[in-house]
Amino acid sequence: MKMRQGNADISDLAEDIEKVIKAAQTGEKPSVYGAVIEAMQDSMLDAMQNKLNPKKMERLVKWYLSKCGADSVTIPPQNASKDGADADVIANFDTLKVVLCVQVKHHKETTSDWAIKQIARYKEQKEDGDKEANYIPWVVSTCDQFSEEAVRLAGINRVRLIDGKKFARMLINKGIQNLDEAF
Repeated sequence: MKMRQGNADISDLAEDIEKVIKAAQTGEKPSVYGAVIEAMQDSMLDAMQNKLNPKKMERLVKWYLSKCGADSVTIPPQNASKDGADADVIANFDTLKVVLCVQVKHHKETTSDWAIKQIARYKEQKEDGDKEANYIPWVVSTCDQFSEEAVRLAGINRVRLIDGKKFARMLINKGIQNLDEAF
């Protein structure tokens, strides 16, 4: 780059330079795909948090699991279980003998350990009655993060935690064509 004057203001490049240095330190390669996904996931998360309600969020998770190839996906009636066992979406993958049981939360900021307790109890009850299927518990939340206790309890109970950004990325990667069919 030629510059005739002696000084140049390049302060607008500072953020880009810091990203390149960080990428070099971590071995991460620059990716247009990654940059686009990151921008899209923020918009998708904003839409999930501000345009959907809890019932629509459940229908979105159901739609996603159908797109993933589940043989059947249901939203069971509200559970009035006395011990708190609950799943909002059930996806059966018959050939694999796998059942995804999902607790769905429409939260901003933080999701507590209550969701993990609900889905862990549900899984435990279902496994007692069905020895052939493998039950895999998930918690999908539009939250920014899970509480420390939620993360700890999820580790103990082998529950997969999917926060808002992660679920937004999963949706985008699966494809959002015909997304309105979910509702």
